[in-house]
Amino acid sequence: MQFNSDLYWALAEVFPNITVRSLSKMMGKSAGYWSSINAQQQSVGASALVHLLDALECQKILAPEGGARRLQLEQLSVMITQELISRFKAQTGLEPHALSAAKSKVRLDNSGAMPFLMASYY
Repeated sequence: MQFNSDLYWALAEVFPNITVRSLSKMMGKSAGYWSSINAQQQSVGASALVHLLDALECQKILAPEGGARRLQLEQLSVMITQELISRFKAQTGLEPHALSAAKSKVRLDNSGAMPFLMASYY
């Protein structure tokens, strides 16, 4: 549950007008998804996080290079990627070498690992 809260507030810093409904839509889910998982005290699903990463990548393309917004979006992407890596490790017991290598290549110039590569591990 802590990750859910951290994620919401990090997104609220980048998108001041975000609502739980718009966040659910960014995750590719129904408008009530965020409220439902939090009411049930569940973690956000991996597929929703991957969809959110895709949405953030689109926002990064629109953000000016070297700007504060782009840096915030990059930090959000890293936060989500780290969560996906830790879940992968917890579920499989394996060291996610491919994901760790992809994470280390993420740079601020949008030439890092593409989000759909992470989706292939889930």
